[in-house]
Amino acid sequence: MYAEEGSGDIHNSEEDNFVHVTATEDSFPEYSKMDKPEDTEFGEEEGERAPSSSVPSRVEDVPTETLVKTPTREGHPDGYLRCLRALNNDALDVIYWKDIKVSATILVGITCFLITLSLNSFIHSVVLALMSLFGVTLTYCALKIAWDSFHNEPLVNPFQYYLDKPFEVPEELVNEYSKWIAKELSCTCRVLTNLLCFADVWQSIKFLIGIYLISYITPYITVMVALYMTTFILFSVPKVYELYQAPIDKYINLASAVIK
Repeated sequence: MYAEEGSGDIHNSEEDNFVHVTATEDSFPEYSKMDKPEDTEFGEEEGERAPSSSVPSRVEDVPTETLVKTPTREGHPDGYLRCLRALNNDALDVIYWKDIKVSATILVGITCFLITLSLNSFIHSVVLALMSLFGVTLTYCALKIAWDSFHNEPLVNPFQYYLDKPFEVPEELVNEYSKWIAKELSCTCRVLTNLLCFADVWQSIKFLIGIYLISYITPYITVMVALYMTTFILFSVPKVYELYQAPIDKYINLASAVIK
């Protein structure tokens, strides 16, 4: 505030109440990025502003939903069951019991086929399975035609949807599985070579003791028993491991430490 000469009035001005300070980004590095808007850009000409992008300039402006990390697929194989990642999503949904009806139907069908296979030869079991499937489709088709005829509806093949749907095996899927099988076979051959050729003497001795103990069990395990066990393990172990992964990993690590 200053008083003019020859006057008793005091005049206040906005310029007198503020001190103009020219600051640069180097003066306050911690605030330089915060105060700079990120959603606008200047054009080549001075004063020209480009249209703002859809990216928000501050974290507070971002909706809470976008800040939350998208969860991974439920039931995705992890831990010691990472080998199941080679299966497609439909197969994973079946063995993880995402749809109880579908999984139970497939399990019953596989069990019935294994029982038939244990009583007959493989070819005869396949023929019986095809005859059973044909009987189911024929019965459903006859009942559907009778129902439509009774209600004076046009006769349509109930399986027309599946007839019109193109069926082909994707080449990418075949190549992917072929590469995975080749990789696993190469890894298995390498491990067996190291064990049989004594790359590590202690590991080879443990392998010899293991196959010696297994030789007492193999006479009681036939091909059918192995198939039954594989089916039971495939439909039970992944789900149990998904529910109790932490304690199972703990005890497996303890057992591995003791063996080593």
